[in-house]
Amino acid sequence: MEKSIAVSKALEQQDIPLSGQTVLHLMKLASLVEEAEYVSSSGSGEIKSYSRLTPSGLKYGENKKTMSPTKTDITIYPSKIKEILIECHSALGVYLSTL
Repeated sequence: MEKSIAVSKALEQQDIPLSGQTVLHLMKLASLVEEAEYVSSSGSGEIKSYSRLTPSGLKYGENKKTMSPTKTDITIYPSKIKEILIECHSALGVYLSTL
């Protein structure tokens, strides 16, 4: 099975001139990424959030466990970056048509 890597690394490997953050924002627009909430471990009761792949997004990568028991990091399969961008492009077109 293909090893998943950071979005920014996949873009760099394919010489695609976009930032990882830009692609993650587009992935949210395409419902491939969502925000998840958790209670801060500091004891303050503060609600924090992090991004994770949705069930639809999991076909393109993984939510990798981190040192935190509640958060994950998004990683993607490098061979899927073009498919991700095509899906994001479609979602962006739909979004723009509603403005």
